[in-house]
Amino acid sequence: MTISQRSTAHHTISPKILIAATFLLALWVLTHPYLGVIHDGRLYLLQSLHALDPSRWRDDLFFRYGSQDSFSLFSNGYKWLLAALGIAQANLLATLVGDALWLAGLGFLTCTLLKDPVERLAAIGAAIVLSAEYGGLGIFRYAEPFITPRLFSEAAVMGSLALAARRKYAMTSITGILAFVIHPLIALPGISIIAFEALRRDRRIWIIFGAVLIIGIAGAGLGIDPFSRATQFYTADWFRVTSTRNNFALISTWGLADQARLATVFIVLGTFLTVASNQERRYVTTILIVTFLSCTVSFLGADVAHNVLIMNLQLWRALWIAHLAANAALLLLLLRTGKTERVPIVIAAIFSFLPNFLSTLSTTEPFIVILCLSWFLHKKLRHDKARFLITITILILIAFAIALDLYSLYVQVTLDRHLGRHLLILTLATAAVLGAARCIRQRPGGWMITSAVGVLAVSLLLINQQTEWHRYVYGSGSDGGLTQFLDNSGDTYWEGFNGTEVLWFRARKPSYFSCVQGTESMFFRSTALDWSRRKTALQSLNTQDFSEMLCRPKAGIRANVPKSPAQIAAACQSLRDLDTIILNHPVPGLPNRSWTAPTYQEITEYEQRGNGPIQPKTVKISTFYRYDCSALR
Repeated sequence: MTISQRSTAHHTISPKILIAATFLLALWVLTHPYLGVIHDGRLYLLQSLHALDPSRWRDDLFFRYGSQDSFSLFSNGYKWLLAALGIAQANLLATLVGDALWLAGLGFLTCTLLKDPVERLAAIGAAIVLSAEYGGLGIFRYAEPFITPRLFSEAAVMGSLALAARRKYAMTSITGILAFVIHPLIALPGISIIAFEALRRDRRIWIIFGAVLIIGIAGAGLGIDPFSRATQFYTADWFRVTSTRNNFALISTWGLADQARLATVFIVLGTFLTVASNQERRYVTTILIVTFLSCTVSFLGADVAHNVLIMNLQLWRALWIAHLAANAALLLLLLRTGKTERVPIVIAAIFSFLPNFLSTLSTTEPFIVILCLSWFLHKKLRHDKARFLITITILILIAFAIALDLYSLYVQVTLDRHLGRHLLILTLATAAVLGAARCIRQRPGGWMITSAVGVLAVSLLLINQQTEWHRYVYGSGSDGGLTQFLDNSGDTYWEGFNGTEVLWFRARKPSYFSCVQGTESMFFRSTALDWSRRKTALQSLNTQDFSEMLCRPKAGIRANVPKSPAQIAAACQSLRDLDTIILNHPVPGLPNRSWTAPTYQEITEYEQRGNGPIQPKTVKISTFYRYDCSALR
């Protein structure tokens, strides 16, 4: 064989790898449907619109006292795409590019660290399909299915880690800097891992650390933001607002399931060390050290000391890399374990897979994974009686957790209005997982190719899951009825975040108050106090904003509307800078102006029948009611 032939053979991708990759692509599509502009994507979109036209948005509460957007270059880049294509098309293109870059970064990192093709595919598949949730309250996950700078920064971090492993230091620096300027909080743990690895090889890196520390101290002394925040601490009133609205940033406020998920990362990676190679052991140990230190400093600095900089840095976000590594490690552990010892790992993998499609299982998932790994590890005990008792105890606890899951599934099935679609997606995902596992284990036949293409094709047919409401809000074209409805409305409060979306993205008008605007309270004291002032006055109206997790509770949990004109008048009297209130329901006995949208939004409200329990119900809202404060003062 000639050198040319050997080179060609070395780079040839076998058919079974291509088929498995097709199944994995289908899994990505199924776990990342196109939902349009959702979640934090709405905030970054608003920041980009603000970058395009600062004067239009400067009075919006989200920007009035400052914006965290000043710490990222994402909006200044994204705004040009918005100007050229409009919101809908720009978001679609950014999603496609972001997904492609993220998968490329994952593939590059995996192929750098793992040499066996089967293990590479398993690690990539685990990263895609196992639960990606980290942190508190289920707010964050890696590889989010919507556009924020986090998606692009994660891709750059993975590329930087791969380049560092290949000792391409110039390119490592470039991609690391790129990740940092896109989203500093996501980039910091990746940069820390690279720095720790560099210290193993060259202790002169301490000189760079010392220089960075000196720059930080000088910046703090000169009052340069964000370095100056290192010497600032939350006042009691500021921390009271921030710790309620942004409690996800405080580890001490996380729920039991969130704490268990945090423990799961350390347990999975710690267990993987027993089967890891020397190189893998070094990298995993570094990830564990960086994650532990990040979470510890975050807890001591934010939860205990109330330091502004530490709170703002949210160092616990290092969990995104640790969780990604833990997911890959779980399936690698499965591959490297003997057949007789795989049962606990298989159960753990299954229950980490299911929450992507059955959301009610996310609460018990970390507990089951911990129990399964305890079951796996206890077999190393030499005392037969102790091993037997531990096995029985663990199995009882697993059975109890599964029983809770079955009840949760029953509740979800009875309330899920899209049950058929969700079951179809779960079936396709299961077929993709089994297909990928089968074709990398044995020679695939023609039916396997057909299956892979078929699963991918059906998955693509299901990818667009935007609602008609989102298509309307983020679509182009004028809406004369809405324009007339908002004429001379001044500073406007529109109930619920769906109402805020209409103001921001359809009418291109600032919003007086919404729950989501409180996000900035962590960074700016004036924002926190003004947001709290508005929230306190509007809370008595029992509007949709106060059903949201981070803005609860309503003044009356059973109420979905103000009960009397006096409540509206009281809010207007308290908030002299508020001009207009727009509600989802009319207030009895109070004249209003109404507008009916071309489509409806779906919201969850709560009702109590007789003396029974308070039950959620889905309500379709398309008509909205305007009340002018000038007529009520």
